[in-house]
Amino acid sequence: MSSKGLIEYEQKRLPSYTGRTHDNRAQVLNNWLTFIEEKDLDPDEVSKDDVAVWLRWLRDERGHAHSTIAQNLMELKSVYNWIVAEGLGESACEGIQKKLDYPWLNSAPEKVKNSAEGVTYVDKEDYQLLLNECESMRERVVIQSLAELGIRRSELSSLKIDSFDFDNNSVIIKTAKRYDEDGNKLLLPGFYSTTYGLKVKKWIAGEREGWVAGINSGSEYLVTGHKIPAIREGEVTEIVRDVADRAGIQAYHDDAMGRDWATVTPHALRHSYGVWRAKEGMPLSQLSRLMRHADIQTTYDYYLRFANEDLKDAYDEHYPF
Repeated sequence: MSSKGLIEYEQKRLPSYTGRTHDNRAQVLNNWLTFIEEKDLDPDEVSKDDVAVWLRWLRDERGHAHSTIAQNLMELKSVYNWIVAEGLGESACEGIQKKLDYPWLNSAPEKVKNSAEGVTYVDKEDYQLLLNECESMRERVVIQSLAELGIRRSELSSLKIDSFDFDNNSVIIKTAKRYDEDGNKLLLPGFYSTTYGLKVKKWIAGEREGWVAGINSGSEYLVTGHKIPAIREGEVTEIVRDVADRAGIQAYHDDAMGRDWATVTPHALRHSYGVWRAKEGMPLSQLSRLMRHADIQTTYDYYLRFANEDLKDAYDEHYPF
């Protein structure tokens, strides 16, 4: 990669991007430059072989998930495409085909944590690790809202500030899967702790103001997006996956097509909401209402799945002799 091309890209092309695209490209450039410096490589002489070493470096030394590494490769190829088009250098990514050149990217890495089949929730200790690894108040509000309100990512995206009643620690949630007779999404109540309420108010009065300032029309939503009024559902997923990766609690599995899927997801945090309360003895009828299920059977079938260690703890606690 031409050092001149890299400089030109960083100074001219990168500033033309906004939001997530800008952040992704900037992060990839940082990863690539750090690698080149650590390996003492000549930017004008890097090759396809160096790219292969870089990808494994991202996995082994930076701890990135396979899906994140694949995204880095795609972004780096885009950088090279621009440099070649501008006549500023050759591409070290020329002819690279991910599935053929890097087949290991198409399979899941070894699981970080083992869990029972079908169990997708985090325990309280791992949840605290997630909170500790949040790098901004925005990330923390996303994680806490999913886990402590038991909401889906679409419900978080549509959650408005005026839905909160801070005097009574309650919130009105526009449900994702329940509708009234006219086909409108139902508005149902949720509740939260004083600690969560204080975090939300701190976010609204502080860091959120900087996000709203970049939105021409302003925003009435709790969590804003990158220059858009509400956070995208996809970004909610990205935040959860990234924080879980940093916390070292992310696990991955392959689907039937060999694609790499994360276990710690926004919906896993919703599952956690249900499991934590079931373990504390909350009646199923009340839990079902709090999770805004139309049928109590849904709560029983999909949200009361316990890991083997939980079942063993329950057995020991209620052992009759």
